Amino acid sequence: MVAFKSGAAVGGIVAVGPSSRLYWMDRPDRVTLAVRRGWVKVDTLAAGEHLAVHAEGPHLGAASDAGTFVLHVGDAVDEVFHESGSMQLWSRNADGARTSASSTPNQFARRGGADPINARFGPDMDFVDAMPPSFRDPLPLDLAARSRRSAEPERVREVAYEDVADWLSAPRDWRRGLAKRFGPRLKGPAFSH
Repeated sequence: MVAFKSGAAVGGIVAVGPSSRLYWMDRPDRVTLAVRRGWVKVDTLAAGEHLAVHAEGPHLGAASDAGTFVLHVGDAVDEVFHESGSMQLWSRNADGARTSASSTPNQFARRGGADPINARFGPDMDFVDAMPPSFRDPLPLDLAARSRRSAEPERVREVAYEDVADWLSAPRDWRRGLAKRFGPRLKGPAFSH
């Protein structure tokens, strides 16, 4: 779970499901999370700070500065459940351009490939059954306040080609900055495929 701050206050919480593949994109105007596979739950409603958080799958995504939603990115289909508050649902056209529409709480949307968005009231049981159990409860907004110290990332190992290979076929705007970020590793033998 990650807490995003707006000044000294927590502006949003993002929970990441098990075995998820995601990338925090460097955007100056918002928090943007590219999800290649897996689950994320975003809560910007409870904080009341109106910090916009965007979560994007290859086919479908959502953005909110005062709402709660769950995004699931599967092998061929992306799904978004608008739990509460306000949220914008968006999709990516064949040319990469985005279109957005307002969503209402309890709306469930699904989209695969270039198909139209299939929206309905309430999630289907397959979605609910597959969702991480902890996503059924509200995210703990005060988690960051209860922590005695900030958690600093620790280096585990150098990134390997297999770690980033599936990002090479990701949407173009997701790949922007990857070459610069992983530039030093591109010269190593692990990346000479």
